[in-house]
Amino acid sequence: MSFVLRKLQFLRNKLSRQNEDSDEIIEEKWIADFSKEKHARFDIKSESSYDANLRKNAFYSGFSLALALKKEGCLAWVEAPEHRYRDLVFSGVIRIDAKGGYGAGGLFFRMVDSGTYYSLLISSKGYFRLDLVRNGTPAPLVGWTELPLSTGAMLAPDEAVEFAVAAYGSHILIRLRGRWAAEINDASIPEGTLCFAAASY
Repeated sequence: MSFVLRKLQFLRNKLSRQNEDSDEIIEEKWIADFSKEKHARFDIKSESSYDANLRKNAFYSGFSLALALKKEGCLAWVEAPEHRYRDLVFSGVIRIDAKGGYGAGGLFFRMVDSGTYYSLLISSKGYFRLDLVRNGTPAPLVGWTELPLSTGAMLAPDEAVEFAVAAYGSHILIRLRGRWAAEINDASIPEGTLCFAAASY
């Protein structure tokens, strides 16, 4: 089961940079460069349950960040640990190849630690969900919902899904396939890091 993230970009955001003396708020615009690990900003490393790497993909020109899960019932992520983001807008394209199984991929944002974050997942069955995860316990903000422009079928192995998320204060807006998909008001987690995530069921 493999998950591929490409074209991740931050359109506008405010972030806090943690250093020894202050929590400085800065503004930044960046596009993840997946052609070289040192420019990708993600801590790309493999574990016993998954492989994480940068690759050139046959489905499109350019490079991507890939997560390949080795077993069922697995949740894995690679983190961009350098900054903690508060107000941000990010967009990208994800491709899911469940190899006949059932899985989901997406992003964790405002991640405080491995048990506290927001989770946006897109499933191989053509659905998405948004969860608030606190102390390891997920609480659905948007339960599994059919993707916009869905045909009711599973995603094809080469099918890519465009997504965008805007998180400003307590407001979270989600756009999928160029269409508005959800709007949520939740102030549980004010800031945190960003992760590319994948799950197998």
